[in-house]
Amino acid sequence: NFQLEKLVESVKSDLGTAQEEKVKALHDEKAKGCNVTHVENLLSEKTKLATELEKGEEKSKKAMESLTLDLQEISKS
Repeated sequence: NFQLEKLVESVKSDLGTAQEEKVKALHDEKAKGCNVTHVENLLSEKTKLATELEKGEEKSKKAMESLTLDLQEISKS
């Protein structure tokens, strides 16, 4: 009877440990999912900002070329 009680206590303890590990694993998996989503959002934002920067550089380059042409026209006059 004593051995049976010890066995029941041991099984309960193991079950409690297994449940705690399951909860921790689920929490860790959820955290990883959130981190992946966050990283994906950051990469998307980085790509968007890089594209905007390239467009801005192109506009600046065209504006400088236009100013150069205008200055050349003025200096010819």
